[in-house]
Amino acid sequence: MGRPHKARSKRKTPLPGGKKNLRVAHTDMAEEILAVLTDRPGLYGIKGLFRELGLSRKRYNEYRQTLHNLLDNGQIVHLGRRRLAVRKKPKIIQGILRLTPHGYGFIDRQEDSIFINAREARKAFDGDLVEVEVID
Repeated sequence: MGRPHKARSKRKTPLPGGKKNLRVAHTDMAEEILAVLTDRPGLYGIKGLFRELGLSRKRYNEYRQTLHNLLDNGQIVHLGRRRLAVRKKPKIIQGILRLTPHGYGFIDRQEDSIFINAREARKAFDGDLVEVEVID
């Protein structure tokens, strides 16, 4: 018929390797993931990264949970089609906004100009000193 139920343990004291050690394992795994993605950004997808880390199949759920935590915290990001990379620190740039009659604008810099679409520039005026976050 079916499998008989296992009797639950009545142990009051936690066994070694409980949740505290699991958090340490997550931290170690997170560090490994970040190290691989820092060396080779955008090279691996979720399964490819798992294979690169050489983890056993038993640890796949732990791996997925760690990966989702890193994504939720913003430490890693998706690039294009399911590729992963470590999130770079954004560059903050200040400049004078020059708007066009069409609503979009540019921040002029010596080496290049930064395009600002009309939706982002709608509350700004021509000549405003603005700060933008540039994400590579």
